[in-house]
Amino acid sequence: MSSPDNTNTIEEKLKEQDIKLQEQARMLDLAQIFVWNETDGITQWTHGAEMLYGWTKEEALGKKPYELLKTLPPKPIENILEEVYLGHHWDGELIQTKKDGRQITVASGWALHTGDNGAPKAIIESNSDITKLKLYELALSRDKDAFEKMVNDKTRQLVSAQLELERTKRLSDIGTLAATVAHELRNPLGVIRTAVYNIKRKCQNQMLDSHIGNIEKKILESDQIINNLLGYSRIRTPQYEKIKLYEVLDECVNIAKERFDKKHVAFNKDTESIREQFMDGDHFQIREVLNNVLDNAGQAVEDGMGIVTVSAFSRGEGKVALTINDNGSGIEPSDIARLFEPFFTRKSKGTGLGLTVCKELINLHHGNIDIASELNKGTTVTITLPLERPAL
Repeated sequence: MSSPDNTNTIEEKLKEQDIKLQEQARMLDLAQIFVWNETDGITQWTHGAEMLYGWTKEEALGKKPYELLKTLPPKPIENILEEVYLGHHWDGELIQTKKDGRQITVASGWALHTGDNGAPKAIIESNSDITKLKLYELALSRDKDAFEKMVNDKTRQLVSAQLELERTKRLSDIGTLAATVAHELRNPLGVIRTAVYNIKRKCQNQMLDSHIGNIEKKILESDQIINNLLGYSRIRTPQYEKIKLYEVLDECVNIAKERFDKKHVAFNKDTESIREQFMDGDHFQIREVLNNVLDNAGQAVEDGMGIVTVSAFSRGEGKVALTINDNGSGIEPSDIARLFEPFFTRKSKGTGLGLTVCKELINLHHGNIDIASELNKGTTVTITLPLERPAL
């Protein structure tokens, strides 16, 4: 016969077990679970499923879940069922529709319930709403993509800035060298010029006139080389002002006509379309570029047969294009890529800095300069400039 103490202990344990069973039943009822089969549809609909989807138990029973919930699985339902029947389980994500029409993403687990003979009886489907989690993942993914793009953009900018810094330093070094060389040459050149002047004044000998003339010519050429070197060393940021490009072109073409008057070069203009066009630019620098390009064109053509055509037209997107075309000897294809290199030249005289300066000045104006040429047919230089100063 059991003692009272043993009886109390057994009763307490039974009560604890009963409480645990009730708690498990309550938790199962709150779980977002329902049971269904292909013949009878939904056969069990827990309180948790009702809270998740909005349909009552009476509304859900007998319905096919993938029709009621308008389920969008990652693969056809038939394929998922085949996996369940073969492996007794399937896990994945589904997009489902609630009673109020809102779509949610759920983490879904399908487990096969079989009878005593092992035959399939029903599918127990357990779903957990992960819609917010997916939104967080999407936001994180977008942030990650945006961050990677920002890093890539900044990296490209840093690389570009580094290259620009190296290029600027190289140009600065070349400019310093050019200024030093020009200064060192100008002093002896001045002495030579004075000596020639004194010889010419004191020695009245016609036999020496041609020699003195040659010396004076070479002095002028040397002086021009020095000016080019100094100009290259003093490349600076443009001093912007409103300029009338038509008038600058007209001025430069007239200078070129005078320069090549003895060579009888014909300079033609087709610039009327920009007669009233204003642009933001440095008048001195734009004029220097045009004078340099026109000078090259005039040198490239034959005496008495040279034709240089200057054209200008609006290019859209707030830009203007200038072309200087000549019918000269043209440029070797292998030399085209090197034309803007400092000190590159095929001429017997000159520094090879003219086009380098032009390129730098056009770049400072946020424009482009391109050269196309064909041997024995001529060369076309195209300069494209923005009409307005780009915002910094």
